[in-house]
Amino acid sequence: MDVDGPIENAPFTLSEEDKIVLRQAHHEFRPHTWGELKMVIAAGDMSTLGRSPLDMRNYLTWFLQTKNRYGTVADYVRQQKLQWQPPILPASKTPFANPDDYKILRNDWPYGMTPDIIHMVVWSKTPIDVVPGEGNPTPESRRLIEAFVEKTFTQEIGPDGENKVMWFKQRAQWQSVGALEHIHVIVRGVDESLVEKWTGQSAQEISSRNYQTLGG
Repeated sequence: MDVDGPIENAPFTLSEEDKIVLRQAHHEFRPHTWGELKMVIAAGDMSTLGRSPLDMRNYLTWFLQTKNRYGTVADYVRQQKLQWQPPILPASKTPFANPDDYKILRNDWPYGMTPDIIHMVVWSKTPIDVVPGEGNPTPESRRLIEAFVEKTFTQEIGPDGENKVMWFKQRAQWQSVGALEHIHVIVRGVDESLVEKWTGQSAQEISSRNYQTLGG
């Protein structure tokens, strides 16, 4: 299998972890655990997160195909997933203040995590302020995000919910769909019916589960 081609011709910036994964066989990949994810999020360097080798290879191919068809992957997400018509104008200048300004969906191409973990993306019409030159949310943005996550996810889960939810925001350099504002939310040990309530999607509806595989 050609591994240098996908790396050299990748449609977006690959992290070192991406390159390592692309050189692995599927059986060599070790999924990220909850404890590992917690440490990565605390450290703030999400470039160390990787998809499985099969998903990563398929994602690169899917990305190029989608870009060729829609112009950009962001346009695909906006048109087909979010169904937001341009121009995208938020009802509120405050992120997550108005339900019409955001949409929760399963991540179509989640990172390689243990089976008990589910990866979602919260897409936002409202920009989220970040620290210039750093890319991390400002203290005020962090406060708003944490309040939203607490109300929308943690409280919905119920007892021990605070230990079953984490969120992060990718720095711009590692966003493959950077033209649309979003944050990532991961949950563990949560009933599928609750995830379907949040997203309106079943686990089988995400692109990576329906894409024609290229082999491991």
